[in-house]
Amino acid sequence: EVKNENITSIAFSPNGHVFAQARFDRLTSISTILIEDTERTSETREIVQDGLVSNLSWSADGTYLAFEVFTPDSNDSYCNRFLFVQLLFNLGDSLEPSTKCILSYAWSPLSNEIAYSLRVRESRSKGTGLYKLNVETGESSILLEPTDELVHMSIQWSPDGQNISFVEGIGPMESTEYLVLI
Repeated sequence: EVKNENITSIAFSPNGHVFAQARFDRLTSISTILIEDTERTSETREIVQDGLVSNLSWSADGTYLAFEVFTPDSNDSYCNRFLFVQLLFNLGDSLEPSTKCILSYAWSPLSNEIAYSLRVRESRSKGTGLYKLNVETGESSILLEPTDELVHMSIQWSPDGQNISFVEGIGPMESTEYLVLI
């Protein structure tokens, strides 16, 4: 028997008590994120999402789950990766992407912000800008204006949440230097 479902991402919550896994059904192009108590004492919760879910990532306090969704059948083939952030206590809410055209992201150690790079749809350039999303308000701010060619990858926060480091380059195989934002 051929399996139509693949596990595409897994992540333990920071305290290790909750486990999330994303499963992708190749026939329907729908992903299901299963959120389970590792002790199996509570009911499994589900998030159903069109597209391929990857990069499940918990906030440091375990209250939010972020993930990327790749939609190969998107009308906009240039912009087919989306970032979603879900507050785990509101699983019944409908999901809207927090941002579109995502390339890379990382949680702040305080769990209230995500730094991310994304392509600006209007420009159709290969380059990205660097942004910060406040997950509580949903508002984004620009850290670095988008460029025509440079891409920001491998984003990391300092442990105190004061600095953000990343690799800047022409593409994933051609990084040029490391930068730190203060």
